[in-house]
Amino acid sequence: MNASSRLVSGALLVCCLLPAFAASAAEPARASRAAPAKVLSAPEQARQYLRSGRVVEAADSLRAHLQLQPQDLDSRRLLLQLLLDGGHHIEAEAQLSEALALQPDVPDLRRLQASLLARRGEAALALASLHRSASFGQHAGDLAFAGQLALQVGQPEAAREHFEQALRLGPVLPRWQLALAGVRLSLGDKAGARALLEAIPAESLADYADSSYAKQLMAAARLTD
Repeated sequence: MNASSRLVSGALLVCCLLPAFAASAAEPARASRAAPAKVLSAPEQARQYLRSGRVVEAADSLRAHLQLQPQDLDSRRLLLQLLLDGGHHIEAEAQLSEALALQPDVPDLRRLQASLLARRGEAALALASLHRSASFGQHAGDLAFAGQLALQVGQPEAAREHFEQALRLGPVLPRWQLALAGVRLSLGDKAGARALLEAIPAESLADYADSSYAKQLMAAARLTD
């Protein structure tokens, strides 16, 4: 083979191999472009901190994120959990107030705010917070809670209405029945109290046999008008 033929053969070999080399060289680049590093959401980043025991960093990252995205409920809920677990009730209430100012009809946040207010003895404010929820009246637990709060602020008629609504929605819990029986009795409705107590299954009443309150109600149920 003369020199000219060798040059032609070499050129052909290069032309054949170059695409293969180019393709193989491009594979790592394509792979790196196809799998970028995952960007963690604020709650995910906070949970990653928590898995390492870095509670302060988790809370700080959530606070910083909420400054930019105040309507992120998942981040807000996680921060509230961290604050309450750490006993930071004042900041938790401030975070709740900010969240509810932006999104006033989030039932679980309304419920939490009412619980915190009730815990510090602000029953009237707690009751008002529950009533401001657009979904109030749709959850039996909220209605029963409102009944308890209404009793604390001296509103037995409202308490009776709340407990009756809670029992209509269900589940029918003996403690709610006992509470309603007590309200009816306080309003002079002995027959209503008796009817309610008689409707409670005996095995459920047995769970309250050592309760002085339950004993008083049961004694009242045996009285005649």
